[in-house]
Amino acid sequence: MEYRKLGNSDIEVSAVGFGCWQIGGYYWGRVDEAEWIAAVHRALDSGITLFDTADWYGFGRSEELLAKALGPRRDEAVIATKVGLTMRGDRHDFASNELLELEDHIEKDLSRGHIMQAAADSLRRLQTDVIDLYLLHWPDVTTPPEETMEAMGELVQAGKVREVGCCNFSVSEMREAHSHRALAVHQFPYNMLNREPEQELLPACQDDNISTMAYWTQDDNISTMAYWTLFKGMLTGKYTEDSVFETDDWRHHDPAFQGDSFKRSLQIVEKLKQVADDEAITPAQLAIAWAIRPAGAPQ
Repeated sequence: MEYRKLGNSDIEVSAVGFGCWQIGGYYWGRVDEAEWIAAVHRALDSGITLFDTADWYGFGRSEELLAKALGPRRDEAVIATKVGLTMRGDRHDFASNELLELEDHIEKDLSRGHIMQAAADSLRRLQTDVIDLYLLHWPDVTTPPEETMEAMGELVQAGKVREVGCCNFSVSEMREAHSHRALAVHQFPYNMLNREPEQELLPACQDDNISTMAYWTQDDNISTMAYWTLFKGMLTGKYTEDSVFETDDWRHHDPAFQGDSFKRSLQIVEKLKQVADDEAITPAQLAIAWAIRPAGAPQ
């Protein structure tokens, strides 16, 4: 396993991370808890140290189960979690037939009050004294960036957070936040089927010495990791035009997994399978290797 620094911080993480959204209990269908915990242990044994979760994933369920899975091995892990989403009306139901309606009740809140309470709740659920990497989950246009970043700075000063980052911000939003307090990481989706970040986000993060969680550069000041590196499973090569996604699975409602868009992606994946076969690796390994390739490597 390769290890890399997050931005200008002293935090070193595995080049491959472990995403914890699915175990939150909604959007991805049923996930067996025992199997998932075994996967966390396998990841640790394989040298993976970075575990990416959020308070929003199952309203804390993902954080709780990650703490349960890590147990006495917490010191082997670098935990990234997120803050900034709330549910209007205290609605906490995840019935499969209400997935789309659920989205209408989501609100963004990066106010100081919400951040402080959410951080305390995450620390309790994660059964830890410090959050290694605390990410602003989505931009909140109703809260002044200086208020948000001041709150994050307070958490760092108090020793409750080691490093701060953002997630799903535009270049201008990222730079505005960064101007009030240095960001170590910017997280956004990036994979072989979605290379849009190469146009503006990746160059901007390099210019500002911010880690992108997307692709690795050899500059020691910028480390990276991807989310949706496997494009919600598409790049594993396991799907066909006959694949069926249950109603409690987000892909059932995702246009990328329907109609012509789905067919086009499958055609690309078939070609990638041939490349993977030539290299004697799996399509998933190819997708991950592409995402963590060194700067300037063939694309």
